Amino acid sequence: MKRRKMICALLALVMVLAACTGSAVSMPRTLAAPQPVRIEEADGGSASGEPDGETVDLGRGKMAGDEAYGPKQSAFVTKDYPSFGPLGSASEMQGVTLIVTIQADDLLSSWGSDTATMDRMLSYQGIATRWLTARCAEWGVDAKFIYDWKENPDLFFRKSFDEELVRYDGSMYNFQKDYLVMEIPVTELMSKYAADNVIFMFFFNTGYESEVNPWTISYKDTSSNRSCNYELMNIYVKFDDVETPPSTIAHEMLHCFGAPDLYYANELISQEYVDYCVSSAARDIMFTVTLGDTIIDEFTELDAYYVGLTDYSSVVTQWNLGPSQHLGY
Repeated sequence: MKRRKMICALLALVMVLAACTGSAVSMPRTLAAPQPVRIEEADGGSASGEPDGETVDLGRGKMAGDEAYGPKQSAFVTKDYPSFGPLGSASEMQGVTLIVTIQADDLLSSWGSDTATMDRMLSYQGIATRWLTARCAEWGVDAKFIYDWKENPDLFFRKSFDEELVRYDGSMYNFQKDYLVMEIPVTELMSKYAADNVIFMFFFNTGYESEVNPWTISYKDTSSNRSCNYELMNIYVKFDDVETPPSTIAHEMLHCFGAPDLYYANELISQEYVDYCVSSAARDIMFTVTLGDTIIDEFTELDAYYVGLTDYSSVVTQWNLGPSQHLGY
């Protein structure tokens, strides 16, 4: 059954890549390579994601009332075609990056009145963005992320889709992009917050039994086709008996800026380097992520190179890896 799902997903991926030439699709780890999801517990932690001496609530969230959660949004319909950079909506991991949060229902999942889970996701967004800001600072780069949709209600949207969006692949990218074009005033928001980049985070209230991992569609400027220039993340909040941790959100955000996965061979990363990461138990956040509410994974020189913080990586030279999309920009 698992193999059949994998084959179907890969076929769907071929279809979406044909429609989105020049894009990179970050697939769920169970499909990116014939290996289990590489989610590990932090040192001193437990399989439940609870570090020693501290209780981390990984529960399913309280149910309260029947009100739709989040700031109320005014109803409007627009067509917004913002002017993004040459590498999509998240071109450079510096300056101001706006995070637009979409709390989404689809045919397979619904938020109902669950507010606690979304509150945790907001806190995880904060942990992930603060971690990324600190990593950029280590490379002498100033990066600010505006994400707090309670403090800034116009960054929060609630949407119920009549389609199945909890999927293994990016075949619904154009459907999601059309929603963003029609209902999110991106140009207005970027202007208001003086933003250089924008990332769209869709949150789906999947259950622990879900087998679909979070994944990202990011832009890669290998041709003049920019059909996938809206950098979007699909965060399925629970899967394979765990809740999506902050490290996964940071991992997916790095995809938006050009960082590739390191746990399977692709056009940038050789199988030899993947094997090296396995044999050396690499802690690179693009190779493995940890549970818990503290990000202990490593942001390496290789990651800095692929997201454009540096023009050189000794690892790329040593292992003959592919070039960063940022070269020449």
